[in-house]
Amino acid sequence: MAVAVGKKFGCGAVYMQEPLEDIGVLDSTWGGTLADMVRVCEEMKIVEEEGLIEQAGPKGERLADGLRALVARSGGRINNVRGMGLYQGFSLADPEDKARLVGVAREKYDLLLLGAGTDAIRTRPNLSVTNDDIDRFLELLEKSLAEL
Repeated sequence: MAVAVGKKFGCGAVYMQEPLEDIGVLDSTWGGTLADMVRVCEEMKIVEEEGLIEQAGPKGERLADGLRALVARSGGRINNVRGMGLYQGFSLADPEDKARLVGVAREKYDLLLLGAGTDAIRTRPNLSVTNDDIDRFLELLEKSLAEL
């Protein structure tokens, strides 16, 4: 048995008779409707059928290795590559470069970067990211860094 309510209730909520601990919790002010529950079940089927979780580790290593290679070529502009799987991040040596890097990447290369804190950039690609996507990201990031 499950009871779901959405935004009109004031917040999203799902009350389950049995926990979904192995899948996770769908909760936000925009979530919790029956449509959201069906969507998350269908998305989990795709994730399992395509082996996307199993692929996240090797793809994350490719991304992290590429970011570390950029550190070596950046002339000290970036450092401290860190993360797990596809969730990686790095810091800029000069915090003022963060906003400039985000702007250059967006305006010149149509690359959206996710800033974090005063000096960091995070990566949060979707699970279906390809190796070609990762390589293209690293290429555009390097071009963006060269503009600073």
